[in-house]
Amino acid sequence: MSVKKSDSDLPTLIADGSPQNPDRSPASKFATPKIESSTKGDVESSSLPATEVVDYSNGKIVASIGYLIWAVVVIANMYVIVMLAMGKGG
Repeated sequence: MSVKKSDSDLPTLIADGSPQNPDRSPASKFATPKIESSTKGDVESSSLPATEVVDYSNGKIVASIGYLIWAVVVIANMYVIVMLAMGKGG
């Protein structure tokens, strides 16, 4: 999933020179989304200048863990349904 980066996402500087963005939670400082520039090949921005997009898609490891958990749940559900159908459910 990619989202166009807006100007409000940029940190603002306060009087002492430290960055501040009130819309962001303290936990968000640990999130490091990838920031990419769109290319001329993009259909949406073909006539617009290059804009930055933030990529929030899951990595291969996280997706693999998710698929593994999904498979375990499906197999467990099938086992329970078969056991209930055979009359061995308690």
